[in-house]
Amino acid sequence: MPASVPALKSALDAVHWLTAQAAESGARLAPRKLHQLLYLAQATFAARHQGRRLMPSIFVATRNGPIEPNLFVLLETGPAPAGRGPLPASAERCLGEVWRRFAARAPDDLAHLIAADGAFGPALARAERAEIAIEVLTRRYGALAQRVEKGIEKPAAPKPAERPAQRSAEPAPPAVPAFTADGRAVRKWAPKRRVY
Repeated sequence: MPASVPALKSALDAVHWLTAQAAESGARLAPRKLHQLLYLAQATFAARHQGRRLMPSIFVATRNGPIEPNLFVLLETGPAPAGRGPLPASAERCLGEVWRRFAARAPDDLAHLIAADGAFGPALARAERAEIAIEVLTRRYGALAQRVEKGIEKPAAPKPAERPAQRSAEPAPPAVPAFTADGRAVRKWAPKRRVY
């Protein structure tokens, strides 16, 4: 197939494949994570197939991460329509790789990975909803894949979960002093001596 023809006829085919994988594992795929996985699949496929798109989609940079605007509007109203049958082998291999590598990660971990990819950040710096060019995705993810394959760089591992902070027995003082209705400052009451 020519490089200008996407592997899938519609992005909905990829959405259906990913949501089916999530359902098989007993999970529900949140819209934010779905868009992150679609973005990573588009980038991975382009890197492995000389800039060819996995799906006929354009991703834009937003403060909440990369989105495909048409899918975003469609998925706001509910679940995606069913897919249209089997996928081409190259597309299914790519989606399978993305699923194995990234499905277990939290959306915040994926957001950090995407923010550091060298394609998303510059697009967002240009403008909210700026297009993320497929050529940039191809170069960045192709270079990353080569470094990983050569052992120069390890695939990004999920960050360890932070331990929640210990709660103190006494609540923190308010950042802004509170006032009563007549304008007097409210102070925290503390006993002058201990009662046993």
